[in-house]
Amino acid sequence: MYEALIDPEPPTGSAFNFNSPFCQINFAFLFNYVIGVGAYFVPMKSWLAFLVIISLVVPGSAQTNGSTLTYRNYTSIPAFPLQGLDGKKFSSVSAVQKGKVFVVVYFSPFCSHCQHFTDEITGHYNDFKQVQFLYVSAYPLEDIRTFANDRGLSKMKNFTLGFDPDFNMGKFYELKEIPGIFVYGKDGKLKKNYSSSIGVDELKEAVDM
Repeated sequence: MYEALIDPEPPTGSAFNFNSPFCQINFAFLFNYVIGVGAYFVPMKSWLAFLVIISLVVPGSAQTNGSTLTYRNYTSIPAFPLQGLDGKKFSSVSAVQKGKVFVVVYFSPFCSHCQHFTDEITGHYNDFKQVQFLYVSAYPLEDIRTFANDRGLSKMKNFTLGFDPDFNMGKFYELKEIPGIFVYGKDGKLKKNYSSSIGVDELKEAVDM
């Protein structure tokens, strides 16, 4: 099972926003800490009873009604914890800007199709300057930084890059080929998806829908 946090709206920043990935990450840390400390200090019989109760109370974060959440059955923008180029954690939905088309590109820094696709977008930047792009990869952060710097993405305000260390977002999108391209409309709903590289004209048509 992989951790996927579903929240169609960006986190509010509230310390008690339980839909926020930051809250989920902190809760998971706290839960693991309690498990570790409790196992050391609490008598075994009492501890086993506690674990049974916890397993019934804490829901699986990547399932709903017994089904694993994927882009096929959840068409809003998903919230996943990612790591930015600066090494800081952020939520995938924090890259969303209200009223703008949002495009998720899952890529490899070493994929020639990914490189060509990105170079085409930046080469026609005026056609996409009102579109928000989130580039995500499970490759090491240093390789993502190199990819971004070589193409000037880190200087473009409408491009956000994130490191997905456990491939959780990749699993959500059921990736089989890269780049995986997912176009969300201004309403935050998935409009088009592509399992391999597409041309600029096709992407422009998709974002203008």
